[in-house]
Amino acid sequence: MENLFSNPQRTIQRLSRWGSKAQVQLALFTARSEILTSSWKGQTETVRRYWTIYGGYRALLGSPYLHVALGLTGVCLLFWAKTAHLDYLTKVSDIAISAIPNLLGFTVGAFAIVLAFSSAQIFRTVAEGGDPLSFFMKLAANLVHFILIQVLALVCAILAKISDSLALNVATLIFMLYGILATLSVALQLFQTAIIYNATASLNADDEQQNQE
Repeated sequence: MENLFSNPQRTIQRLSRWGSKAQVQLALFTARSEILTSSWKGQTETVRRYWTIYGGYRALLGSPYLHVALGLTGVCLLFWAKTAHLDYLTKVSDIAISAIPNLLGFTVGAFAIVLAFSSAQIFRTVAEGGDPLSFFMKLAANLVHFILIQVLALVCAILAKISDSLALNVATLIFMLYGILATLSVALQLFQTAIIYNATASLNADDEQQNQE
């Protein structure tokens, strides 16, 4: 082994290079950590804005669709068909894995269509001049909520399928029923959008008729 004190100048140069490499590695590690942290911060901020526009826990716990989903879950647990060994005949995870992806694709497609036509006159009307809590933002938040429910149902179904957990199957049933019932909520809000569009078109027709007169 080389004696570090036999050539002090060379030893100092080596230690300087090692120090520079350590500083570079530390800088790279810090940069990567900042990128990761900023990504999480961006996602957290987006979720926080969606949750605020949706209405938070008050809107969630007060949702009639959630109440119906919980009631249907209780009925399903009460009348769930069992085998002779008292095992459940049908697993919710199997139903969810086969049904939720199609429903999720439909929802994402509907969201994409809403955003694609966001430059149309109707969406300028429902945007209410850029109000953060406008009808348009509430419609978008409801669609995001709908997608989130379906994603949670699918994740729970996969985990339940892997672990064969009864608790996860029950959670999957709640999310799946809530997601299916929330379809009605989104449909009604889209119908309200159509009503607003029809009313706006009627007002525009009246204005044109008055101008002609």
